[in-house]
Amino acid sequence: MLVFGEIKVTGYTPGSYVLSWVVAADPSIDDISDYSYHVERSLSPEGPFDRITPVDGLSNIFLFEDTSIGSRKWIRWFYRIVAISNKGRPDITSSVVEVEFTAPTQIELFAAEIRRNQNILLRGAGITPGTLGVPCLFYIRKKFGTRCPCWSEVQQQVTDDAHPVCYGTGYTGGFMDPILVFVNMGRGLVEQTDLDPLMESEPSEGRAWTTNYPEMTYGDLLVTKDGVRFEIVRKARTILRDITSRQILTLSELPQKDIRYQIPLDIELLESVT
Repeated sequence: MLVFGEIKVTGYTPGSYVLSWVVAADPSIDDISDYSYHVERSLSPEGPFDRITPVDGLSNIFLFEDTSIGSRKWIRWFYRIVAISNKGRPDITSSVVEVEFTAPTQIELFAAEIRRNQNILLRGAGITPGTLGVPCLFYIRKKFGTRCPCWSEVQQQVTDDAHPVCYGTGYTGGFMDPILVFVNMGRGLVEQTDLDPLMESEPSEGRAWTTNYPEMTYGDLLVTKDGVRFEIVRKARTILRDITSRQILTLSELPQKDIRYQIPLDIELLESVT
């Protein structure tokens, strides 16, 4: 049976919240990917609740940005997550999380304006394309869910780094569904040194940067429109007081034989902006 863990609600920009949640399931019964997820919101902990996610819900992704809360001050919002089985099992509803909306501080407004300008540089505005960013697919490495058969409870590690079920993560599926992001890629990241005549190559490593959303961390993947796959190996942040405005990434290009090259790509998502 599916069980909800912690639900986090954090401020991203004035007028929006980012919700993230953790779920677990008994692998002998079902898998967390057997469910679609809906975020619901209300002005009362007892409801009625309105669904604010797409009609089909979210599948294999546990992150949602609510950009429709408006700017009214001193309002309490109540959120919950509903998991709907695609195998006919009963719906499962999380506990309710309360968030009080307060007016943004001057620092928060400054940080929001910085992020807005960075988004324009990376992505563009209207029909005008950005000048610094390239579209990429961002895959969040799973850190919860149904354990892969290659996971050893005794050793507390995977027994096969190239297992096709989890891609070496220890969790079935390995990664969440991709999110379209725009990233400024360093020049060294688009170059690769060939070592002929051995037909070997040296995967490149370099730095890149993007905005503060979605949050990226070690082990996550970025895939360019050319299909090149990079692992995030380190991250630094540009902050204004305690507010993150930019993520500075160290990326390492994966070798062509890496099992993670078998992760399916959502080409349509990339082509929607190219």
